[in-house]
Amino acid sequence: ITPYSDVMVCPINPESHSIEGLDTIKQEFIAIEERFGKKINYKIYLNKFNGKTLISNNVVAVTIQKEMQDGTAYDVLVKESQEIVNALKDKKTVFNYTKKSEVKLDFINLTKSILNFNDLFKGAGNAKS
Repeated sequence: ITPYSDVMVCPINPESHSIEGLDTIKQEFIAIEERFGKKINYKIYLNKFNGKTLISNNVVAVTIQKEMQDGTAYDVLVKESQEIVNALKDKKTVFNYTKKSEVKLDFINLTKSILNFNDLFKGAGNAKS
């Protein structure tokens, strides 16, 4: 089997069903690993985070912290934002919907984490042309 991805990226919303879904997907990964003899690498990130809600904070405190200790979570979260809803309604991405926004920066930081951007370019600013 040829892998088409180095890692499965799994967004987790701060809702009880998403947490239950994470357990389900982990069980599916284990079954696939056993069947095909290949390790499935996955990483989760918290999506639709709202620091004012108890469940968002509980998810961070419990689920994300455990996954980060296991090395299966990004240390980036994407905040809940009306800009995402508005962009989707207008059939645009958040990148071309608004020039500057916190959620746009969240997605940029998530992308950098997924691509190991910061690790790839460490010291690049010190390189001579």
